[in-house]
Amino acid sequence: MACIDLVEVLLVDYSQRLLETFSTKAFLQLILFLLCHPNWEIRKAAYGTSRKILGASHLLAEAILLEFLNYLSVVGEKTIILKMSDAENVTDSQVPFLPSVEVLVKALVVIAPVVSARGPYACVQLLLCLHHPCIIGTGKKMQFGGYLSLLNSL
Repeated sequence: MACIDLVEVLLVDYSQRLLETFSTKAFLQLILFLLCHPNWEIRKAAYGTSRKILGASHLLAEAILLEFLNYLSVVGEKTIILKMSDAENVTDSQVPFLPSVEVLVKALVVIAPVVSARGPYACVQLLLCLHHPCIIGTGKKMQFGGYLSLLNSL
């Protein structure tokens, strides 16, 4: 909980200075990790913090959507590996546990309101997240590749 509070202070109160000095990728990955954490209390605190952070900086809102899209891809790949592998414990530093579809959708619900107002490119990215195989449950990696090529062509 202290980590969530620290990230909130850094990204809300000092966002401009943080953006000038550091790469925010690690901070955004931490927020996504906390939004998808298995413990409900941590997710609840992260939801409130994320709303404040995303409301404070539109640059962070767009960046977290991109990180969420990458996170979904990593989760999808790990799911496929676990289905194909006989090993039950496949360690991955980016995704130490597989979040449920419900948790992923709730994280997207926190991100979507701020990002949807950012313009057509952000809306396309949001639609890609909404139709990602991890969210809709198809698990077919091939379908998503077409979406990524469409996004890159815009």
